[in-house]
Amino acid sequence: LGHAFARPLKFLMPDARRAIVPIMVNTYYPPAPSAKRCVQFGQALARAILRFTETRRVLVVGSGGLSHTKIDEHLDRSFIRALEKNDMEFLQAMDPAALVEGTSEIRNWMITAAAADRPATVVEYMPLYRTATGVGCAMGFACWA
Repeated sequence: LGHAFARPLKFLMPDARRAIVPIMVNTYYPPAPSAKRCVQFGQALARAILRFTETRRVLVVGSGGLSHTKIDEHLDRSFIRALEKNDMEFLQAMDPAALVEGTSEIRNWMITAAAADRPATVVEYMPLYRTATGVGCAMGFACWA
């Protein structure tokens, strides 16, 4: 598995032996799913988990950054507010032109938010600038209890 799976697992469950079902979502290359489709997928994932016949605890992890290359703090903060309000309408209406290059990883957050179907607690937001021109990558960490 690539870094999108391995890094979160290393920090969330370093010694745990658990069943893992990795789900890959094409966020980068065309044809990438629309924001609406990502929300629908997250909702379908939640329904599938609720239909499990066994008693199991399930952890859904979305891995990816926020705005990339040219950091867009307005986009990031608007997105974070939508997560905190569980505003699926905002998420579904996000402009596909904004979800390009590395910023496309926001789609993974959308899927996780839709699967959780409750307000997020955003623990950290860090716009990490590499140059004075705004180049860098914005990172965040959120959880849904």
